[in-house]
Amino acid sequence: MPNKDPVFRNGVLSVSDPHVSEHGVSRGIIGLDNPLVTTDDKEIPESEPGVPWVSPERIPGNDQELSEFIELFYRDRERTAKAVRENNRALLYDAEAYEGWPSRLLDQLIFEGRPEDAWPLVVELVEQAPSEDALGYVAAGPLEDLIQQHGDAFADRTIERARADQRWRSALLGVWGWQDVSEPFRRTIYAVLEVPKGMELR
Repeated sequence: MPNKDPVFRNGVLSVSDPHVSEHGVSRGIIGLDNPLVTTDDKEIPESEPGVPWVSPERIPGNDQELSEFIELFYRDRERTAKAVRENNRALLYDAEAYEGWPSRLLDQLIFEGRPEDAWPLVVELVEQAPSEDALGYVAAGPLEDLIQQHGDAFADRTIERARADQRWRSALLGVWGWQDVSEPFRRTIYAVLEVPKGMELR
């Protein structure tokens, strides 16, 4: 998988512009933070409220279920990204095309008190991402959520993987909100990612 070099703009470290736009896609599809998905001056309202609850029984229990979970996660994110790029509201809100239950399940696990169940799924999504754009979907979505909501609980595991694997370092460059995590975690991640002194990640 090709690596995208980090870019510093006005003292803020980010990855290349396409990745940044995918961050908007990833955050907007679930509708937790952003009222609008914005890319290339196009604005599309976030998904309608009332995304269906997903039973925890759908947590993958074997390799086949895990493969299907990963495939659906990335397929739905790519569908949404395509809808945003094309300003295609019909595709964005096509209920028959909706395959977003893996994202919804991760939301529930992370925000409703079961982050340990989310962690192995996030690990697999990072390590099996088929492209740099796909890695951006998980970085700007469940990985970011897990770090922001439960950073200290997963700090050691995240740091260990970042030290050992370029894929994880690339993913962590796509996470925003590092100013909101604990100072020891942030300081160590900055060192692992070789963020120049005086610079800040988004």
